[in-house]
Amino acid sequence: MRSPWPTSWRCPPLPVLFLSVLILALAETAGAIIGRYRGDINTWLTEAVSRRPEVHGLTGSRDYDAELIPQIVFQSEAGLSFFHTHGEGMALVVLAGGTVVSSLVASRAARGFLNVLLAAGVVFPLGFLAYAGLIVPMGVDPAVDWAERWILIPAGSAVTAAFALLALALVVQGVRARGARKGSAPATR
Repeated sequence: MRSPWPTSWRCPPLPVLFLSVLILALAETAGAIIGRYRGDINTWLTEAVSRRPEVHGLTGSRDYDAELIPQIVFQSEAGLSFFHTHGEGMALVVLAGGTVVSSLVASRAARGFLNVLLAAGVVFPLGFLAYAGLIVPMGVDPAVDWAERWILIPAGSAVTAAFALLALALVVQGVRARGARKGSAPATR
């Protein structure tokens, strides 16, 4: 019986590789920057939020603003941290998925479609970077809404769909292969 596993694994197409490595490199760099310049980032964000009181709902009350500003700064720092962790993980998940797609999916059209979905999905962590950067000029809620609407939901949906369709494609291929083997087997009585 022939093994269902390929004798050699094929790598994903160049755009998927490039985007995955780019996101991984950016995430690693962000982690190093966060670690090295955490205090400077915190100070800059605090000052930037203080300069835009109307955007962040600051009232000028020392007690109220003293509680609100750290929460806003924390949201932005959390976005940077999420970008760092999700960027490292998503890039590796997409590389692994792209390898499975390139190696096991028989249909060229299906491979192409799945790789497009994976390439779209690998940019998911950029949504966290976007909302971290947009919090100061837009405010927390509008920044999060924008990042979710334009990056996080579409990219997350693309990678989720890619893996669901990959599983479906492999099941269909397995069923077809099993049917072909049964159809070619000699009848015994």
